[in-house]
Order: sequence, then C-alpha cells, then structure tokens
Amino acid sequence: MSAASERREAMERAKHLLQTEGVIAAVEALVAVCRDPKAPAPAKSTAGTSILRAGGFFDQKNAEPDKDLSQMSMQELRDFTNRIETEKQAALKALDGGNQDDVFG
Repeated sequence: MSAASERREAMERAKHLLQTEGVIAAVEALVAVCRDPKAPAPAKSTAGTSILRAGGFFDQKNAEPDKDLSQMSMQELRDFTNRIETEKQAALKALDGGNQDDVFG
C-alpha cells in the first residue's frame, strides 16, 4: 500500500470517527455545560447557542414571520407567538432530555 493511499485511508477513518463519536461527544459536552450549576453564565450561553444553532433553531426561514408584526391581524400574531413558544419549548426539551423545566437553572 502506498503512502498516499495509507493517508487517504487514515483520513477516511478519522472523518468517520469525527462524524459519529465526535459529534456525540461534542453535543454531550455542550449539554453538560448547560446543565452544570457551577458553569459560568457566558459558558452556558455559548453552549446553549451552539446547541440551538446546530439544531437549526436559528434558521432564518423559521425565525422570521412572513410579514411585519405591525401588519398582522390579532389571529396572525397569536399564531406566530404560539409557533415561537412551541419551538422554544421543543428546544428546551431537546436540551434537557425532557427531565427539567429549565436547562440553565
């Protein structure tokens, strides 16, 4: 086996490890920071933001309403508020594993 093919095989193994065990370890570490009562607030904020970003919660198409809030009817405002609250609760539940009401507390 040539040196080039050995490097290529090593890179493929490393990439596979990063995309499987590495991702799980990274998420577990971020969640652990969020749950650690002794973790400083900036660390919790950064970890929480990283988790939410990775989970797609900051995706622009989900974050922004279809039209300006000032142009919405009361029902549209209620629907938008309910959607945001549902997404927030889902994010908190995902971060917490469903065990606590507040992952940062």
